[in-house]
Amino acid sequence: IFIVFCIITGILSACAGNPSTGTLTIAVAESSPGTENETNAHSLYAGARLAAEQINEAGGINGYSVKIVPYADNNDPLGAELNAQTIAQSDAVAVIGHSSSETTSVAAPIYLNAGLPAINASPVSVETTRKFSNYFNISYTAEQQGAYLANYAKRSLGMDHATIVYASNVSASALAKKFENTFRGLGGKIIFSHNLSAQSDLTEGEIYDVVGRIFSVDSGVLLIAANETISANLVIELKNRGFNNPVIGGDNLSTLGFIEKIEKENTEQVHPGYYTDGMISTRALLPDSASGFTSQFVRDYQEAYPDIAVSNSAARGYDAVLAISKAIQISQGSSDVAQERANILSALPQMNDPE
Repeated sequence: IFIVFCIITGILSACAGNPSTGTLTIAVAESSPGTENETNAHSLYAGARLAAEQINEAGGINGYSVKIVPYADNNDPLGAELNAQTIAQSDAVAVIGHSSSETTSVAAPIYLNAGLPAINASPVSVETTRKFSNYFNISYTAEQQGAYLANYAKRSLGMDHATIVYASNVSASALAKKFENTFRGLGGKIIFSHNLSAQSDLTEGEIYDVVGRIFSVDSGVLLIAANETISANLVIELKNRGFNNPVIGGDNLSTLGFIEKIEKENTEQVHPGYYTDGMISTRALLPDSASGFTSQFVRDYQEAYPDIAVSNSAARGYDAVLAISKAIQISQGSSDVAQERANILSALPQMNDPE
């Protein structure tokens, strides 16, 4: 997040006071963005909208105002495909999205055929940007999370064996595979790797079976790579049975949904941190150790959404709009949608340093 925050001063100073010459639209496609009147504060859209409002208050980009249009797909590939077709035919000059590898993979070819620049702001597999030249990452990838967690488990925690529990979706599988390969490469041993069903949740019986298998061995450090609901249910059952080994994971262990589910437990309310103390998770934003730019974003976000903790998604959505806006600034802007898409596609690869 710190890289793109360095861009905002240049954006705002470059465009302050310019007369408005039109509007450039950026689409945000994700699971649940909410609407203009009822924005989901935990969404990419919330952060994207905040960035656009700040840019417009400062005069826009090269005289153009920025408009953010949300598209909800409920993490359904068919819904994502239909939305992608609508976005491709719209006046959007760029798109931010989607929320999973499954929805991204069906939308990406449509955006590519339309010459539409796309910013991936969720930790999906690196394969998206490898396969589609119009896709750019503003987030760490699932593979990067896996490699980082393996190094942390082996080098920082000093663990020499690990157990993996992961879901069947593309991102979770990629994270788990990278963790396993990296951990083995560092000399670690994988006790077992358990592949969960692709469902959005597990039955109580399935949770018991998985946790029972973990307790049946000397599991070492436990990696959980699954959605926030499955992850929370596993952690709750593990801790209720007295599991004390280190638990690590991607940002599935730090989403607001995960935290809210944990906080509903009676034991957590009586003993805060009972389920999560010592848990290790990757995260896009660490407010307690943030730079000046990031701290300002946190203050602005909390002013817009009082009493709501800043989410990873909102931070990435904010970053993505700043990156696109910088590309527009570099390309000077165009009122022709096809031309501006091409301009942004040309400008984005040039943005390879904080300036």
